[in-house]
Amino acid sequence: LALKQPRALCDPHPPRYLLDQLHTAAELTLVRLSPERRRAIWVEPKWIGCAPEKISPQVRERLEVYRAIALRDAALMHSLAAGILDKQKVEGYAWARFLLMTAMLGAHASGQGAEARRLWKSHGTALYPDGLIPPEVVYVASWKG
Repeated sequence: LALKQPRALCDPHPPRYLLDQLHTAAELTLVRLSPERRRAIWVEPKWIGCAPEKISPQVRERLEVYRAIALRDAALMHSLAAGILDKQKVEGYAWARFLLMTAMLGAHASGQGAEARRLWKSHGTALYPDGLIPPEVVYVASWKG
């Protein structure tokens, strides 16, 4: 409901709860929707209600990652997500963990298994300090592709 407010994501400093809602919406829809619906929501997101240059860099960055996933563009998924992880401190475990999985999946799917393993070695321990790693993350991190 928060995202249904007109221009909710157009604020130059969006509140944390909106970023969390955006991420939840992405997680729920990117794997379940048809290509046409993914295109309407994540590739050509007219629902946002403002021009890309009016969107905060933080939201724009997320939308670019979600767009790459919606397009199933493995190389772009890897480059965007790995670039964010490698170049800046990522705020919030949920977003950082999502980026790590996106980067590793993109690397594997584009034939860069060694790069996926590098990403895990560089970021995995820091993002899972308690050692409680979900099975799907273990699978992707251990993939010998």
